[in-house]
Amino acid sequence: MVVHAVAALVIKDRKLLVAKEFNEKEYHTPGGTINFSETPEEALKRELIEETGVQLLSMEPFVKINGKTFDGDNLLLETFLVEIKGMPKPSSEIESLQWIDKDYQNDGVKLTIPAEKQLLKLIETNLIE
Repeated sequence: MVVHAVAALVIKDRKLLVAKEFNEKEYHTPGGTINFSETPEEALKRELIEETGVQLLSMEPFVKINGKTFDGDNLLLETFLVEIKGMPKPSSEIESLQWIDKDYQNDGVKLTIPAEKQLLKLIETNLIE
C-alpha cells in the first residue's frame, strides 16, 4: 500500500514553518494524507486550515519524497512551495509551530525524516539559510 500525502513549505524571512502535534516528539511540515476524492491542491488547502488556520494562495511543486509512514507503509510525499494568507497559529491538533533554519537542532527542534529531507533540499536551493 502506498500512502499519498502532501506537505506545505511555508517560508518567511528564509525560515521554514514546522508543526508538532500533541504527544509527538518530532516536527513536520504542515500537510497530510490526500483523501480519496481530493486533488493535492484540495488536500493542501484543507491541511493548512486544519493545522495552522491559514489560507492557501498559491502552490508550486518542489520535490517528491519516497519514504515510510509511522506504520511502515510506503509513502509518496509531494511537497509544494506555498504562499499563504494569514498568520499561522497552532490548531487544536497542533501543540506548537516553529520557524526554523539550518541551525534548528541548536534550538532543540527534532524533525521527522521527510521534514529533514525537505529542509536539506531548501538549503541546497538557497531558499533557507
